[in-house]
Amino acid sequence: MLKNSARRWLAGLGVVGAIVAASASPAFADEAFELNAPNVLVPVGHTAYSGFWLDPVDGEPAFDHATIDLDLSAVADFVQIEPNSEQWHCTSDAPRLHCEADAHPEWGIGDFTYFAIAKDGVEAGRSGDMTVKATAGGSEVTKEVTLTLAEAVDLQSPEQVDLEAAPGDSFGVQLTVRNGGPSAARGAVMMLWADYYTAYAGNFSNCRYSEGNPVICHFDSDLDPEKTYRLSSELPLKLADEVRSGTSFDNSVTWWTTDDWNASGNDEYFGDVKPGTGEPLRLVEVESTSRRAAPQTDIEWLNNITNLHISVSGNHYADLAAEPASASATAGKTVAIRPTVRNLGPAIAEATWNLTEPVVEIVLPGGTTAVEASGDCAPITEKGWDIQEEWGKPGASRYGCLTSEIAPGQTYFFDFTLQVDKITPNAPGQLTVTFPGDPQAANNTAEIVLKPASTGNNGGDNGGDNGQGGGGGDGGSLPITGSSTGLIAGIGALLLVAGAGGYLVARRRKTRFVA
Repeated sequence: MLKNSARRWLAGLGVVGAIVAASASPAFADEAFELNAPNVLVPVGHTAYSGFWLDPVDGEPAFDHATIDLDLSAVADFVQIEPNSEQWHCTSDAPRLHCEADAHPEWGIGDFTYFAIAKDGVEAGRSGDMTVKATAGGSEVTKEVTLTLAEAVDLQSPEQVDLEAAPGDSFGVQLTVRNGGPSAARGAVMMLWADYYTAYAGNFSNCRYSEGNPVICHFDSDLDPEKTYRLSSELPLKLADEVRSGTSFDNSVTWWTTDDWNASGNDEYFGDVKPGTGEPLRLVEVESTSRRAAPQTDIEWLNNITNLHISVSGNHYADLAAEPASASATAGKTVAIRPTVRNLGPAIAEATWNLTEPVVEIVLPGGTTAVEASGDCAPITEKGWDIQEEWGKPGASRYGCLTSEIAPGQTYFFDFTLQVDKITPNAPGQLTVTFPGDPQAANNTAEIVLKPASTGNNGGDNGGDNGQGGGGGDGGSLPITGSSTGLIAGIGALLLVAGAGGYLVARRRKTRFVA
């Protein structure tokens, strides 16, 4: 058994998120909410984790209270249902379960999650419908959830594969999968989420791909217990020409049983994507004769996900330069200022939201305080820079900032509004860039200067002299054209299907994402 790392825990929950997300169905016009409740494959001798949730039609929170009633009479003899949601309070009158929840002030009615536990002595293939009735906001919605006992298989793959390539290189990835379960797996599905800059370059007839979607390959051959299989050919990828040397990309490969994949609804979700026209990609295999009729499900989602870590070699860097900022101001008034950085290329400066140290540090001019701060920046205090601090929080004089992607030749700006207590000519502010792999240190610092306003200028809400910027902050992102479109589409789909690790439990929690 491969070690259970935090990355695999998140990705494993993401798989659950994919299954749940794919089960969504539109609400009728007169309903206050959509009831999303997927069918569940329960492995014999093991436990499945699933849930359902109420999506308000007219925004959230749309109601203060909700109830859920489960009728387990058709499944009670082969599966046990145990609620696993702190917000929901349940009472049992077998074979029925009644649960109630009050809305949380931040995310409303939380998701109802539960464990489905296979009872001893029951063979795979048993199936029945659990009736779910939800009531909220004056509406009542009922749905049948099919619970099926499935054969337990355990597809396993290496935790990480390390690769290296230079900008513009085409390269191949050899992937393996092992069946660690007690039964032969009747086929498998491999799903690769590739970063836009490490795009799939294959043409296999059993693999489907379009920009912004994952690569999906179906294999029909059996995977015998305790045996390992590899791809018949390396999976071809191509590193984009514009990527920066010294950076890296992480792609995710997930293996599914055929029945789990079919239950997920992902084929329908990803649309009518045509497969390639070349030879099929195969699993180099040992012939198996095991062909049971019962469905199969993976008993351990945390060990069938491989991270492809691709390091970019070469000598292709991004030179981020600080640009001076100035504005005319009057003491006692406010003034707008726009500190800016420019990417002099030749490589793209990738988004830096995964870093724990600021890429840009902004010290405001003496005698001023921020009354409005860029959403890309958080205060630096005596305790240092806290990434958990509120982004865009006013009141500080020093900020640490991160950036979204900056293409060569483009600028990224940070909008601030300053309260000017006094103008001190010999106390300018400063913008400092600290970007990984930056080849030119001489242009990494620039002054932020306030000048006394000329006669007739009321001094209030003055614009900075260098206010032309190409993007940045919550106030204006980089133009979404060309390569950025594919990147954002890929991220959007990834967040839906990869789940970010908490789709069922914390789907409504506020997150901050800057494209």
